[in-house]
Amino acid sequence: MKIKLLTFIAFCLFTTQIAFSQWVQTGGPIAATNINGIFENNGKLYIGTSCALYSSDSNSGKWDYSGDISLNIHAKKGDSLFVGTTAGIMVLDLSSPDSNPVSYGQTLNSVNIYAINSTDTCLYVGTRNFGFKKSKGFSDKWEAFNDGLPYFTDRITGSKLRHVTLIEHLSNVIFCVTPDGLFKTNVSPISWSPASNGIPDPSKIKFLKAIDETIFAGIQNKLYSSSNKSDSWEEVYSFGSTVSSLNKFGDDYYVTTLGNGIYISRDKGVTWSNLNSGLTDLNVTTLARIDTVLTCGTSSHGFFYKKGNDWLKNNEGIICSSVRSMAITSKAIVANDNEKVYSSTNGNSWNEITPPVSKRYFGSVVAMDDTLLLSVENDPDSPFIIYSEDDGSSWKNLNHPVPFGRDDSYSMYISDKTLYAFEDEMMYATDDLGADWWYNLSLPSLYCNHFNGFVVYNSIPFALACGYAELLKLNSGGKWELSNTGLPTDLQLDDLTKTTDALYVNVHGTGMYVSRDAGNSWSFTSNKLDLNDVLDVSRGIYSSTYKGKTLFITTSNGVFYTNDYGQNWKSLNVGLGNKFVTSIKIFNDTLYAGTNGNGIWKHDIKNILLSNTEVTKIEDRLNIYPNPASDFIHIQAENEGNFELKIVDLIGRQILSQHYLSGGKIDISTIQNGTYIIILNSNKGVLTQKLVINR
Repeated sequence: MKIKLLTFIAFCLFTTQIAFSQWVQTGGPIAATNINGIFENNGKLYIGTSCALYSSDSNSGKWDYSGDISLNIHAKKGDSLFVGTTAGIMVLDLSSPDSNPVSYGQTLNSVNIYAINSTDTCLYVGTRNFGFKKSKGFSDKWEAFNDGLPYFTDRITGSKLRHVTLIEHLSNVIFCVTPDGLFKTNVSPISWSPASNGIPDPSKIKFLKAIDETIFAGIQNKLYSSSNKSDSWEEVYSFGSTVSSLNKFGDDYYVTTLGNGIYISRDKGVTWSNLNSGLTDLNVTTLARIDTVLTCGTSSHGFFYKKGNDWLKNNEGIICSSVRSMAITSKAIVANDNEKVYSSTNGNSWNEITPPVSKRYFGSVVAMDDTLLLSVENDPDSPFIIYSEDDGSSWKNLNHPVPFGRDDSYSMYISDKTLYAFEDEMMYATDDLGADWWYNLSLPSLYCNHFNGFVVYNSIPFALACGYAELLKLNSGGKWELSNTGLPTDLQLDDLTKTTDALYVNVHGTGMYVSRDAGNSWSFTSNKLDLNDVLDVSRGIYSSTYKGKTLFITTSNGVFYTNDYGQNWKSLNVGLGNKFVTSIKIFNDTLYAGTNGNGIWKHDIKNILLSNTEVTKIEDRLNIYPNPASDFIHIQAENEGNFELKIVDLIGRQILSQHYLSGGKIDISTIQNGTYIIILNSNKGVLTQKLVINR
């Protein structure tokens, strides 16, 4: 029996992490973009934004997502980019376009990094609590050098700590900034001494830069310099707003400020003039020269490059919005962040449909057929709900507001043209847009006073209260009663969701449980992922959606799905740049994922939704030997002939690609140890098999 291509693809999606379609970032929604670093490497331009690292082949080209890291604290050594985080150092190999940031060793894994700097042979870091550390030869062997630096006493623990917030160096002198001012030391031996003579209020230094053999320091809007290794300082200039960066290109000096844009001096800092023509944001955070072109980054309008006398903006491809929720109508996908609401009919172009309300932020958006409802938290007034019946062109208040108010926006749920609005322990429902709030579904005092979740399943409302094992069902008398048989009685229930024929609940710290009898009994799902991994829902489920019996859930570590009632889970993360997915919806057999910082992504799921009965097993159609293998493998396929062969790793990166004649030998000696997927393509279909390399 021949294997049909579509059937085989469905099987591969079901049994491995390899997807034959993957996540693609949509064109929005567009939000404010902060740039915190610009650099060039091997002809490619990189910018760090408030949400991720992006790269482009030119100043005016489209930006591509390059990793979930920021450039606030970074140093570059060759093709390695070292980035400081609140939990240690991440390193990114810039020579490999498919590489992901990885933790830089183990020593600093839990250390909050405040500063990074480097020489040809050493990497320096400034930390919170542990002071100054040095790594010789860029290894993971770190030594602390804090002699002469001031201590700070932790108000809670009483421990004596050292903080280093900035690091810079000249040829043989290192400088660092602490909350007590500026200090310096020789490269060897390292012993710190005060270096703030002549700087008023050195505890406020927020900027440090070495150019040639001169060290510069910025305090608010004033720039200071020392050409004698900090023995004395003098004020260079007082700018209109806070100094954010300093650069020298040729004989010209450039200063960026947070409020007055860019200044240039052609006489070594004696006089300065603005260089702002075309800048739409004068809060300039960083400046760089790429070849002969000036570029800059701003705090909200993104990236600019200089062309002639004017600055031109280029943010194409940069999506930095954080999505709170999404809704689906028959025509569009609708999404909101804290301050704006957007709509798209194709997931590529987005229109803003924000209602004209005085607001603190928007809570969530839901859809009742083609009617949109939006919850709003209005400060200092009470929260409220508005709706639109014309795709967001106009918005109206409900006929009557929700009969209770809290200090947060309402959570909303739609079922059978009924709107359920709830917050804390209170819930009311309406089926006529608030003309009559016909039912009080609030939690009685018998149960913990907060809704942790709510769904309507087979016309029956189910709720999670915040107490142990408090899964509730609304009985025929309109009263909440426990429906938790089979659930742990000593744990809180965090999340509640459903498919067409099952209910699911996430038990805090334990995992998912399922009920296939309308909540009368519950059983533990296996929580097993492919490759014997385990689905981690310890931090909760952020969103879920379903089609038929296939359930999709999102976590802070990506998207997962099951179509066998939780007995097996599959990850769906190939190509997904930001795995912190806050909202998920299905629109026309396309899965849309809203992320915490990188907009909305989409994934075709037609093949995933195929039923298991349509999947044909193919393990006996492809033979790879030896397996496990070391340096060479042989492949025998059911359909003898010519194939295009690919070897990919378990997150979808291509490791090897070549033409292959059945029966030949494949050299795998250059591939690292690990587990891979072999894919054989021909005009008769596709075959795949797992390969283990172990030498």
